[in-house]
Amino acid sequence: LSYTTTARRIQHHYRLAITTDNMANVSERLAAKAADQSLEPVPKAKPTVAFAYTGQGSHYTAVGNQLYELNGVFRSHLLSFDRISQAFGFPSFLPLVDG
Repeated sequence: LSYTTTARRIQHHYRLAITTDNMANVSERLAAKAADQSLEPVPKAKPTVAFAYTGQGSHYTAVGNQLYELNGVFRSHLLSFDRISQAFGFPSFLPLVDG
């Protein structure tokens, strides 16, 4: 499913993203979206949002820390994201990166 939706996504006029922790919930959410009459086709304008998926680099121990220490742009963005997440009441995630 993941390969198909990313490799061939430009062929589809509608896209949907949901999050869940079990298959029953997937079914419920898909049914609710199928009944939703307010869905709109994907805009033709270039998107300004990027999706990042966590957990993809867990086998690369300390890569995040190395980037944080050695790459100023990465560090600057991470610090900015950390401030944003804290503004929404989340705890800092920097200890996960810088040890």
